[in-house]
Amino acid sequence: VRRVIATLALALAASAGAADTARPPRLSPAEMRMIATADAEYDRSIALLERLVNQNSGTMNLPGVAKVGEMMATELRALSFAVTWKPLPQTGRAGHLIATHAGKPGTKRLLLIGHFDTVFEADSPFQRFVRNGDGASGPGAGDDKGGMVVMLGALRAMQAAGTLKRANIEIVLTGDAVPWKPLPQTGRAGHLIATHAGKPGTKRLLLIGHFDTVFEADSPFQRFVRNGDGASGPGAGDDKGGMVVMLGALRAMQAAGTLKRANIEIVLTGDAVPWKPLPQT
Repeated sequence: VRRVIATLALALAASAGAADTARPPRLSPAEMRMIATADAEYDRSIALLERLVNQNSGTMNLPGVAKVGEMMATELRALSFAVTWKPLPQTGRAGHLIATHAGKPGTKRLLLIGHFDTVFEADSPFQRFVRNGDGASGPGAGDDKGGMVVMLGALRAMQAAGTLKRANIEIVLTGDAVPWKPLPQTGRAGHLIATHAGKPGTKRLLLIGHFDTVFEADSPFQRFVRNGDGASGPGAGDDKGGMVVMLGALRAMQAAGTLKRANIEIVLTGDAVPWKPLPQT
């Protein structure tokens, strides 16, 4: 966990333009501070993970999902994020959390995505966080409460190193990652959930993306255009390009015979543009 948090912090700082990328390839003082913070806050991160896991947030346990949303909102506000909760009672889901951090104008904007619901409902026998040496288990411990804890740990490391204040970051945490559900009441098409069952007892991978773009039907930016080895078009990079890369990787795994053993869940959302008004919700 320490290594994952530190690696994510370094990657986020570099991606947001908050780290010095013009220097020789060695760790800067800020990067060393991020790594040290990830190590120092290990126990804090595990304690938060335990609290999140022990709060049941099965998708249909709407109060439980909202409670995990409140816990995440508290952590993000402490990092100077502006947090908005979007309740979705019309869809039979608790809602989504959107958090934004305004950094240096004109620099890259980062989008971090996750979910706080799980497949383990309130009547599931699988309810508690259990430590087992350096490992642990529990509903959502890996997917996706563990992911949210890693994200928060990386952001705290950035804050300690002074790199967070320059970063423009938006976080979208959904409460309806299971399974596909049309969302006509919200003015959104819906989400797609795909699962691949592999070898029992092995790690589960979560792949996330979105198939909507900011370019509506009346936008002049509509076509895919090749330019040498590059290309442009609405969603060519974000996120249709990402979905093609994902599919290419899965086909390569299938050709190599490794896909059949893999436990993979894919969540593709149709509402990754949260800054649009949603009067229906």
